[in-house]
Amino acid sequence: MNIRKILLTITAIAACLSASAYTAVNDTAVRVGTLPNGLTYYIRHNTVPAGCADFFLARNMGSVVERENERGLAHFLEHMCFNGTEHFPGNSLISYLETLGVKFGKNLNAYTSTDETVYNICKVPSGRMSAVDSCLLILRDWSCALTLSDKDIDDERGVIVNEWRHRNSSANRMLENALPTLYPGSIYGERMPIGKMEVVENFKPKTLRDFYRRWHRPDNEAIIIVGDINPDTIEARIVSLFSQIKAPKGARKTTAPTVPVNDNLIVSCQTDHEQPVHMVQLHFRHDTPDYTSESDEIRAALVSDLMLNMLVNRFDELESEPDCAFHHMGLGDRKYLMSRPARSLMIRGLCQAGREVESLTAWYREMKRAFDFGFLPSELEHAKAQLSETLGAELRKASRKSNSDYAREYVRHYLDGGVLSSVESRVNAKKAMMPEITADNITAALRSIVNPSGRGVVILSYMPEEENNFDEDDMRAAFHSVNDLALTPYVDRVVDGPILASEPQRGEIARIDSLGRFDAVSYTLSNGIKVLARRSSVTPGQVLVRALSPGGLSMQYADSIVPSLKMLEEVIPISAYGRFSANDLKRRLTGKDLKVSVEIKETEEKVEASATTATLADAFRLMYLRMTDIRPDRKAYESMVKTRSAQLRNMMRNAIQIMGDSIHRNVYNHHPLGAKTIAATVEAADYDTMLDLYRDRFADCSDFTYYITGDFAPDSLADLLERYVASLPAAGRREHPREMGYRYTPGDKEIRFTAEMSTPQSVVYTFRHAALPYTMENIVAARAFGQIYKSRLLAELREKRGWTYSINSHCSVVPDMNGIDGPTFLLPVYVKVPDGKENETSRIVDDILAGIATDGVTAEELGKVRENALRDNNEAETDNSYWLAVLKVFDRDGVDYPAEYTDAFRALTPEAIRKFASESILPSSRMKIIMTPATSAESSAN
Repeated sequence: MNIRKILLTITAIAACLSASAYTAVNDTAVRVGTLPNGLTYYIRHNTVPAGCADFFLARNMGSVVERENERGLAHFLEHMCFNGTEHFPGNSLISYLETLGVKFGKNLNAYTSTDETVYNICKVPSGRMSAVDSCLLILRDWSCALTLSDKDIDDERGVIVNEWRHRNSSANRMLENALPTLYPGSIYGERMPIGKMEVVENFKPKTLRDFYRRWHRPDNEAIIIVGDINPDTIEARIVSLFSQIKAPKGARKTTAPTVPVNDNLIVSCQTDHEQPVHMVQLHFRHDTPDYTSESDEIRAALVSDLMLNMLVNRFDELESEPDCAFHHMGLGDRKYLMSRPARSLMIRGLCQAGREVESLTAWYREMKRAFDFGFLPSELEHAKAQLSETLGAELRKASRKSNSDYAREYVRHYLDGGVLSSVESRVNAKKAMMPEITADNITAALRSIVNPSGRGVVILSYMPEEENNFDEDDMRAAFHSVNDLALTPYVDRVVDGPILASEPQRGEIARIDSLGRFDAVSYTLSNGIKVLARRSSVTPGQVLVRALSPGGLSMQYADSIVPSLKMLEEVIPISAYGRFSANDLKRRLTGKDLKVSVEIKETEEKVEASATTATLADAFRLMYLRMTDIRPDRKAYESMVKTRSAQLRNMMRNAIQIMGDSIHRNVYNHHPLGAKTIAATVEAADYDTMLDLYRDRFADCSDFTYYITGDFAPDSLADLLERYVASLPAAGRREHPREMGYRYTPGDKEIRFTAEMSTPQSVVYTFRHAALPYTMENIVAARAFGQIYKSRLLAELREKRGWTYSINSHCSVVPDMNGIDGPTFLLPVYVKVPDGKENETSRIVDDILAGIATDGVTAEELGKVRENALRDNNEAETDNSYWLAVLKVFDRDGVDYPAEYTDAFRALTPEAIRKFASESILPSSRMKIIMTPATSAESSAN
């Protein structure tokens, strides 16, 4: 369960979702102004990443302003911003930005929701004033000067239809069906942003132009520029460039429609044939707070954070109970579904088949228990400890807050209102207020949200069509039945004591060597373990650890135990360690900013930790515990088997899942380890076999290598290494992965099959591979080729033909696939197209590759890729995770990324890419898989 991660994400969002009438700017580092025409601007100087700037345009308008014959036009306009403006006709906007290293989809993007539209241009080289001026001009054109030619509009229709096809999942279909019930009497119930395809395919171009003039006006917009820029210069340019924009005649000021809290319980039970899981949501709608001061807003956010933290802990306990009816819980207080002005405290989870009503009852019962009896002071202390650690981490990371993070924060401030304050002032205010907050304060907040009468309560379920065994009346009855229960107060269970029952026998550092090339140190420990450590304060207080050992599943591989091998990674996090169950260990670590994970892959075992300087000792203790003292938790295992097998049993109803299964089986030459996990795999696994496999992998740690980067004190690190790494069991075992027949399918093969699907479409997949030396020249050639190849595919299949919305493809060289065959290059291509276009698409995929192999690429294409790659690499060098990878690749493969990468990319030529395509890609093994739609009678999977 990852409910805590969900909590942190959602509460961070919730703090911004005030939609408050009270608006203030209390952060002197950001300059906020409004032009006479009503356009708002935000400007901030920031140097993360250095030499770059981000440009955003936020529009307070989305699909809820559409008339019935305009459904989909707000989203259509978003697309048209990339298809012709006054100063950037056709696709020249994208082409120009790519010369700056700004990649479409990655750094250049946009989204449209029901009540907002936001565009972004990120990581623009701010040292080139011409680039900054051009991006301001793009924002200006987006605001008032779209071309909207008939041809450009008609060319984009197919792209949007294919985006709808791409996104028309069972969940989206059920949500659209449920919206009128979830939003009674509100326009939000009738305005999915993607719109209606009959409108998208048939509207007159004039209709779109009229819509643009009606709703695109400067007092509906804000521009945000954050980066390594001079705010005075940027402000002067904004005033000069944007002040002349005038609202078109008849343009309208937008305000998001209100969504009154429902007086009576709302229930919507939705089904779909392709829905793979049983999912239920429970919402407690409540009015959006209307703050009158910064302290009111911060205090409310603090109370919400603490309340959610305590609720998460209670639901953690519920989910860890034997034979729990639900799993994969999520909980948060944020906007209600698709409407920014409305808010809800939401609980959602996946349920075992036939136990959906039971799950809902359990959730509301726990909420009612908190409503009736409140929260305990001991719970609150735990919540405060955890939140204090979270706030400390936020403060430590403040100096590394990126341009995009600031820009998105300002987008939210413009759209939602509230107080805009610095990280430091916000965190310090919360810390100062925290001692005043009592359990009674939190209880009062909960009681203002939860209403046992059903007011504001919304229940939503998504179910497989063939397995729906309840209806709306059953859910209503279940909810109201809880009000009649004689509940008892919650009992807080405190978990404390040392992580390790006893300290291990201390080892020694046998040798210390300098790795001057990386400003790193190499330690050889008394048990044979090697450690490479690089000290850096680029992210204050952060320390990352990665420990690797060769061998993995290959060392015990046998066909007879494949289910246990495949399920091992799912057993690792739910098992007990030492005296702690998985849930007890979470509670024991409350308030500590550290994470430890263990993985056992096909050819290696890996242990990773993320910690702060203050929690590094506990991270090493926890790594030691996880490596040396796994224990069975049979109740947790039985619950996992039941829920996981039920979840997987329905997956093959979805054609995309069927395609994924076919890809896995065929790409990996039908090797059992390559196949996707299915319900039968889960049920055939043996827990004791998995525990024995796990123990064997860490029974002798002699050949482990630890890579450590971050803000550590060398003397303290040396002490921790001797206590918790040099003390690991070791008897001199040195392993190399064993042969188990695990490799990609050789030769040239093509597989076609049909599958039943609700939204007919074809999928064309190609996978190429071949042995290739792991050298920097090949690494950069593969990356450059892959990006240019994908760009050409997009130009042909999306921009020219309108057959697809996106393409998944990359080219890379991996140093090892199975521990036997050595390095390999990989080139997958995955594209969804309309039914009937699969053969032509397959030909285009091959022809574009052949064209590059014959005629090469242009200097302009290579220049765009090079600009993006070098900028990304410069930014990565300020990240601890980059240096973890650098140390590992240099140690294991002899490749020096910092010394070689930039020079290799600068030396790369169009001819080198042509030669790479001709000599490495074209002769490679190729697997082609094509799935097309069929009726159930024709359906056949491969």
